[in-house]
Amino acid sequence: MRVSDIVAAFARSSQPTISHHLKILKHEGLVHSRREGKEILYSLNAENVDECCGMLWAKFGKSRAVRVAKAARKARA
Repeated sequence: MRVSDIVAAFARSSQPTISHHLKILKHEGLVHSRREGKEILYSLNAENVDECCGMLWAKFGKSRAVRVAKAARKARA
């Protein structure tokens, strides 16, 4: 997905703000990026996003949600 497409989806955020957050997400391994010409395309790193969500549910979620997240991770392994 191009940065401009992401910016269009978040009308209240500027392109520099979106780019800043994408840089953080990339550093943390939650998105992948690749260059195509002058543009950088971003995609989710689904495995790491799932792991991150599981950790959030474990910390803040209800016990059933934690079990569902763990089962989803095991099913992919």
